[in-house]
This record gives sequence, structure tokens and C-alpha cells, in this order.
Amino acid sequence: MVVLSDRVLPIQTAVGSVLMRTDVALDIWIIGDNVTGLEEKLRNSLPLKSHQNIQIMSMDDAEATVVDLEPPWMSEESGRSIGNESWRSEHTVLQKDWDHDPMHHSRFNIMRFYLPHLTPFKDVDQVLFMDDDVIMTDDISLLAHTDVP
Repeated sequence: MVVLSDRVLPIQTAVGSVLMRTDVALDIWIIGDNVTGLEEKLRNSLPLKSHQNIQIMSMDDAEATVVDLEPPWMSEESGRSIGNESWRSEHTVLQKDWDHDPMHHSRFNIMRFYLPHLTPFKDVDQVLFMDDDVIMTDDISLLAHTDVP
């Protein structure tokens, strides 16, 4: 399971909702910017069982792993077209027409698509990506047996 966040309370709530409803072995990864002390805070506050593990990765370390893939947020051109009429063409989709929140263009939101390229997940068959504002109401292991086309 992977959560991209460094907001302690939302992580505690989202991951806690998972842990309270399952006894399966889990590797939980949190990837965030401000990760100093985060692992200790989470270990001290989450109901982890002995076969459940939480690990922290800094977003900078994650980024370093995918830099060769040239993710869009690392491009020199990133964001330069926003509000710049000279970039406009008949194929341009204007941000105001489809997304009013620039946070959706940040590395926190796009990194989810690069997870298979991060070292801890290269040989993993299943990864559940979860936002920090999700609450699980049933056992997460049910998702492991769900066919996803």
C-alpha cells in the first residue's frame, strides 16, 4: 500500500482505517516531502500488527529514482504554458476548461503513475495506491482478490 502525503493526521486516519479492519500482512509506504520523524510518529500512533510494516520514503528520493524517465513536473517547460497565450494552438486544452486546481499538476499527484519504477515496487505484483483522504470500511484484503481489467 502506498500513500503520497506527509500530513500526519490524514495519514493516521486513512492508514488507521485500513489497519483496524485487517489482519493481513501489509507493507505500507508513505512518500512525502517533510518526512523527518514521520515514521516514529506513525509507529507510535497506528495499530500495526507484528506482520505489518510502515516505511517512509522522501519525495526527493523517489524523484531521484525516476529522473531518467523525465517526469513532466521536472521539465524546464513545466508550467510555462499556463497563462501564456503564445503556447496556444487548436489542440490546447485550457486548464480552466478541465481543472481549476494547480495542485493536480504537482509531483505529489503525478508520482502515483511512476510507482512501478520505484525500487521497492519493481518486483511487486500488486500495489494499492491510496489518497490520504480515503477511509476503508472493510478489509483491504478483499481488494487483493478483485479482478481489475
